[in-house]
Amino acid sequence: MEKGLGQSFQVNNDGFLLSFLIASCPGRSRTSVKQLLGKGQVEVNGENETAFDRPLFPGDVVTILPKSVSVARESVSDAREILRAADLGLVFEDSCLLVVDKPAGLPAAPSKEKEGTAPSAAYLSRLRSRGGKAGMLAQKGRFTMYSLLNDYVRSESLQSRKEALSRGERPQFGGNRVWLIHRPGRETSGLVIVAKDERTKELMQSKWNTLVLEERFEGQHCSLLRIKHLNTGEIIRFISPLQEG
Repeated sequence: MEKGLGQSFQVNNDGFLLSFLIASCPGRSRTSVKQLLGKGQVEVNGENETAFDRPLFPGDVVTILPKSVSVARESVSDAREILRAADLGLVFEDSCLLVVDKPAGLPAAPSKEKEGTAPSAAYLSRLRSRGGKAGMLAQKGRFTMYSLLNDYVRSESLQSRKEALSRGERPQFGGNRVWLIHRPGRETSGLVIVAKDERTKELMQSKWNTLVLEERFEGQHCSLLRIKHLNTGEIIRFISPLQEG
């Protein structure tokens, strides 16, 4: 057995996961070993495994995680599912930055403007029609990209602390919120860069005009547009959905 994140056992002979766990944990009953699998506390070669009949081969490593670590990892998984339910795509992530694909209708952050923190009716209707976690999120009514990402990074921070404690290390605190580097409007969709710490936010904002050479916004219309004169209000041009420009 090796020390580290939980208890790790080296497999020496062909067999199956449940039998191996029972043999490796003589103090546990068959029922309690099955509960380890059901609660996501077992990994094979670093990957979570819940199937009791998973084949094992010499050289495989089976790890039993502390309950606190498995619960924290499940919280991160749940937070990722909420992002997917909200159509908030996680495009890139490292220790400093997140890049997400924001859908139209989701506010980037709380605002004093009329739209406030409420997603658009069309966006909520789309979530509601899908049911499941998307439907439950729609019932909540008032949330933003900022609040969803804060929940996500908090769950990551908790997981990191629990894993550090399990290894006997001093946990790093912080990572409980995100910082918006730029703030698109509610009806704007596309990629948004978010910082995980204030220093990264300030660095990115200070170099924004150098890093971002062009911002382009594209739109689609599906009905006849009437272009009016700014001062007189007179209709000066019609544009159909099939017409360029």
